Amino acid sequence: MKKYILFLTFFSINCLSLSLLSMENTNDLHAIILPGQNGSGGENFHKGVIPHNSTFSRYETPQSFWSVDLGQGNCIKDFENQLNQDKDKDRDLVLYGTSQGTATMINWLAQQSQEQQSKVKVLVLESVLGSGNHAILHTVSPTYIPFARFWMPYAAKLDFPTYNPLGQQALNSVKKLPKKLPIILVHATQDPQLPVNDARKLYCKLKEQGNENVYLIEKNTYTHFPLTSSPRSSTVPDEHITQAINCIYQKHNLPYNDKKACEISDRVLKRYQPTVKDVQYKIHFDSWQRRIFSNLIDLVTGGIIFATLLKVFWKN
Repeated sequence: MKKYILFLTFFSINCLSLSLLSMENTNDLHAIILPGQNGSGGENFHKGVIPHNSTFSRYETPQSFWSVDLGQGNCIKDFENQLNQDKDKDRDLVLYGTSQGTATMINWLAQQSQEQQSKVKVLVLESVLGSGNHAILHTVSPTYIPFARFWMPYAAKLDFPTYNPLGQQALNSVKKLPKKLPIILVHATQDPQLPVNDARKLYCKLKEQGNENVYLIEKNTYTHFPLTSSPRSSTVPDEHITQAINCIYQKHNLPYNDKKACEISDRVLKRYQPTVKDVQYKIHFDSWQRRIFSNLIDLVTGGIIFATLLKVFWKN
């Protein structure tokens, strides 16, 4: 009888252990890393930023001259093809995009059903590509060319022939994202390729449409990938940013890595949730000089063209 009781006890404990293990595995997340246009970005995302116990897949980006379209149709289709082949695609997802990958993920998620959107538990975006047009103009800045805002995005089709300046842009797609989805934006204030104001505008739009789970982490540095840029090494993730991200995971009941870091209070975390008014002030302050400069060049150039034409017609 005692042996029988011991056997049942042992059997029950094993069944309970297997059950708990099964529950733990089902709660694990699958992270998808989508790098930028040239395949860089997110190399070190697995070092402290992927939620605890999560698996991850690093996707490729379109490299064909005819495929790169800054996060629009071709990039979305390429992302979907890789997702369909991902053996973990049916699990809950963490989406992490850098540069062009941010636009691809935002535009893709905006097109999905509510069921598919509900599977995404957090969206991490490093170096936000809010608009391809803005990125093109920002890359050639500060050398502003007269009336560049009107023709430069179309001239850029020489490099990106399938890009549509009037097509889908992430800044417009965010209105279709789930309002309760945790979204973490990480951007360098002096990014040479993507303007920080795009990340700020995206943050404001999300807040204005009722998303209280959006965070804006700015790093005052001149780099395109602030998360993996630190004073110690360009390959070591920034400790302060990874701590903040893990604290956000904890706040939203997601698995997190650094228990010590997550002792940070909500008061400290609030620095990454500024008011819309404060962010809009930054946007206007950072852009007014550029607007005045570009408007002045356009005005002077337009005046010269008008005077030249007037002189030609006057002679005739």
